[in-house]
This record gives sequence, structure tokens and C-alpha cells, in this order.
Amino acid sequence: MHRKFSRSFVSTQALGELSCGKRKAAWAEWAAVYRAQLQADGRSNAQRQAAQDAVNPAYVARNYLMQEAIRLAEEGDYSEASGSTSVSI
Repeated sequence: MHRKFSRSFVSTQALGELSCGKRKAAWAEWAAVYRAQLQADGRSNAQRQAAQDAVNPAYVARNYLMQEAIRLAEEGDYSEASGSTSVSI
């Protein structure tokens, strides 16, 4: 039996419904399927990583930082929204 959990919300109760052994078995099954998909794909890890890097963002804005920039901009202060904020890696 497969349980599908929402990617955006997984309750502690839902996770608790699966025993440790069942979670390990589900993880092992998923990993085996994923490895098979990688092998069938035929690309090297470097090729796969380059493809992912080409479509994924280099930086992901943190909501609390963006919310502060929005709040300031609504008050007329565009200093945080001007792109002059630094990026920490």
C-alpha cells in the first residue's frame, strides 16, 4: 500500500501512522525506483546536474526578507526592492 502525502503539508499525525519499518521499506522502494530511473535515463551525473542547474534558480528568496522589502516599498522606501540587497551563500 502506498500513501501519498501532500508535498506542501505533512502532518505529524500522518507521519506517525507509519511504523519505522514501513517508512524504511517505503524509502528503500522509492530509492530503488529512482536508481532505476537514473540508469534508464542514460545521462551521467554531470549531465543531469548541468540540466538541473539550467532550470533551477541560483538563489531562492526567503519569504520573510521579501515581506520586509514589500512592506518598506509600500511605505515609499524602495531601498530593499532595488536589487541592492546582498546575497548570502
